[in-house]
Amino acid sequence: MDTIGRFNFADGVSIAGCKAHTKTDPEAGDWILAGTEYGPSMTLRYLILDRSGAVKAHGNYESPRMIYLHDFFATERYLIFVLHPVEFSAFGMLAGLNSFTDSLTWSPDQGNLVMIVNKSGGKPVMLEAPAAFVWHGFNAYERGEEIVADFVGYDDPDHFIGANPAFKSVMRGEVGEARFPGKLRRYVMSPRQRKLTEEILHAGHHEFPMIDGRVAGRTNRYGYANRGPDGNWVLDGVVKLNLQTGGREEYRFGAKHFVSEPIFAPKGSAEGDGWLLAQVQNGATGTNFLAIFDTDHVAAGPIAKVHLTHHVPLSFHGYWAA
Repeated sequence: MDTIGRFNFADGVSIAGCKAHTKTDPEAGDWILAGTEYGPSMTLRYLILDRSGAVKAHGNYESPRMIYLHDFFATERYLIFVLHPVEFSAFGMLAGLNSFTDSLTWSPDQGNLVMIVNKSGGKPVMLEAPAAFVWHGFNAYERGEEIVADFVGYDDPDHFIGANPAFKSVMRGEVGEARFPGKLRRYVMSPRQRKLTEEILHAGHHEFPMIDGRVAGRTNRYGYANRGPDGNWVLDGVVKLNLQTGGREEYRFGAKHFVSEPIFAPKGSAEGDGWLLAQVQNGATGTNFLAIFDTDHVAAGPIAKVHLTHHVPLSFHGYWAA
């Protein structure tokens, strides 16, 4: 792949601190971006571009918290930001004493704040929820007057920040802390009634949630994710979830296998009719292969493997383009 040039937003619009995760509305064709800007307080910004790249909407809101934010949700009418209590203090970092992650602290007693923003503007709705750290969400959609959001959330992000997080210790070839699993969670929110309920869909360790992008922001049935053992942030398998019935099937490659995010590639026109593509690093051989699953038979294991003669560094995200 070659870089084809710099992209500039139309009308001189920009978005500071743009998040790595963006959203695409598969029906309207909108591209939705969000960003955070730090100052005396934190400002949340969003930008919506139409199919042609023209600015459709943009806005900013002062956040009640200065935190680290990684992902967000988008439905047909709303944007949802989970303001978990990972507090950011810039003073040590600006003085050159701390790294960015060393400037973060986990304050679970504060709980989560969930900010619901109407794309058409207006004052956001703020709801409270139990503390849970969020890297990534599956999807969010509207159900009558309610909003449903499914995601992976941690009771404590000890794998990311703390005394000996796994994310940092792995750089030294050590295991580190990762005692708290990424649980599958669901928020059901009513902006009108100012009400939120949380449900734990599964308490085992999951990460890198994925859906069929053709239903993003709309009601979805299926979700896909990595699966791993509790107490270890290593991910050794993939799982298919029926988020409506609770059904699930998974495949684990076993010890010394490190599995990347499963990418959904459509095969037929129905939601979930497709393939899962996952890169797997074999710790025993030091080589990688691409595992290809039929989404109808995930538990049966990959239907094909594309073997490489070398290793590929562990990576996070991918995207399927026809």
